[in-house]
Amino acid sequence: MVLGWQNITERPCHKHPSAVPKRDARCIYAVCLAASIISVFILAYVTSYRINNGHFVRHYQLGGVQSARNGNGTDESSMQIVGFVNKNGDHIRLDSIMGYSQKGVLELRWKKNSSDINPVGPTSSGVGFWGRAPLNCEPGNHTSDILSMTPYNFLPNFKNPCWYEPMVKPDVYKNNQFKHFSKYCRNLFKDLTEEWRKKMEQDAQPRRLRCLPYFFIAGQPKCGSTDLYFKLMSHPDVVSPPMKESHWWAKNRFVVHASSGWRLNFTSKIPISDYIDLFDKAALFMEHVNDPSTSEEQEGYHQLITGDASVSTLWFNDYWWQMPENCGSTEPKYTNAHYIRYLLPKAKIIIILRDPTERLYSDYLYFQKQRKSPDDFHREVLMAISSHERCVNKTTLRSCINNRTIANTSRVRLRIGMYYAYIQEWLRVFPRHQLHVVRLEDYADEPMDILKGIFKFLTLRALTSDEEESIFRKPIVANARRSKDKDLGVMREDTREILNNFYMPFNQKLSILLHDPKYLWTPQ
Repeated sequence: MVLGWQNITERPCHKHPSAVPKRDARCIYAVCLAASIISVFILAYVTSYRINNGHFVRHYQLGGVQSARNGNGTDESSMQIVGFVNKNGDHIRLDSIMGYSQKGVLELRWKKNSSDINPVGPTSSGVGFWGRAPLNCEPGNHTSDILSMTPYNFLPNFKNPCWYEPMVKPDVYKNNQFKHFSKYCRNLFKDLTEEWRKKMEQDAQPRRLRCLPYFFIAGQPKCGSTDLYFKLMSHPDVVSPPMKESHWWAKNRFVVHASSGWRLNFTSKIPISDYIDLFDKAALFMEHVNDPSTSEEQEGYHQLITGDASVSTLWFNDYWWQMPENCGSTEPKYTNAHYIRYLLPKAKIIIILRDPTERLYSDYLYFQKQRKSPDDFHREVLMAISSHERCVNKTTLRSCINNRTIANTSRVRLRIGMYYAYIQEWLRVFPRHQLHVVRLEDYADEPMDILKGIFKFLTLRALTSDEEESIFRKPIVANARRSKDKDLGVMREDTREILNNFYMPFNQKLSILLHDPKYLWTPQ
């Protein structure tokens, strides 16, 4: 969905050719602005959208326009219908995200009252934010594709969760959506297709090894996960996937490729087979490497593992309402944790955190591209806290932190720092010994000690002194703060105090949950 016109004819808006160029520019700007406003209202009052429950929208009004950046560093464009009137005249409250592109962000939101659906803008007075309303569920359709799957039977001679599948054709990646996501993936799939073609010519019953991740670096963004990932991948027994972050579990399984970019399309999702394809090269490597330390009785044991480092996995569940098993709920019954546990009950979950106040400012500077300053950050923090508090006064915390509309009221991602809420969620699903939580502050001070703890958690062999030295000779890999962002300076002290006070209850609960006072992040 693109608002505006692609082609604008450059012609004067006046009769006198001697007019100055500045007047031409002002004229063209005025025409474009007027045309854009008209197109928005035409879209809002004339166009009807088919909603996935089979009804048509026959009346709705324009809400507000808002910009945002997603956690993957790409621009996101979405239209959320919060309330509408269907063809029968019924008022229905439904959140639906209708678009996704890299051309800027359009966020349309509505608020229903007793008689009509009135516009709700991002700064409108009296704005009310509710938890997501129950979806209109179809009887007998209460299980998503993942929970409908028969769990894989993993091979006992592979440490990593793997299994074999027969091959009937070499071009198994023809319809894989990830080849549109990454040039590296396109080249990788091309090379693997040649590998499978040779295999089919040589083997009477060709098959390929299929694998899912042994571990997840599940969170959080701007907490040092990039350097941790590359250091972890430097272990000889860890095989890297083609991309650090596929974001499939949290986001990209709800996205399909279109000619105009990646778009949300909840009727045509990226299947899990496309995600598994990402690990085919790692699987091929695992298949040909045996553990040299195993006994003759264990000959053929494959000790290599691979992982997924999508740091949205821990916290991003904004599309929970599209899962059939969540129908009728105002907050998610099933989250990413449930789906991973269903397919990978022994998955190891690594979480790296940092002081949430510092994390938020770093996140703001990195993901926001325009209009940045300590004063702007202060205003956005106040707006985010206000929206969050209004929400939790009317519904549950789980509903609020998983509500995309609440999150997009501000340009700061306040909710990501509420670590306790997310880790508690995962500990309801996974046993404590399958989660390993570390702090960036400790990783920065004693990186080898933290890495050794993670290697032990993943039951990887101890490194030799030469291997350790090889890892630490590598430079730190990080999404470093840009020089122009450094010039902005630190956040205001009153902003820091507000954020410290906001995050304090979450930090206190987290320190109790993890039995470690370091997670209080007490100001020094």
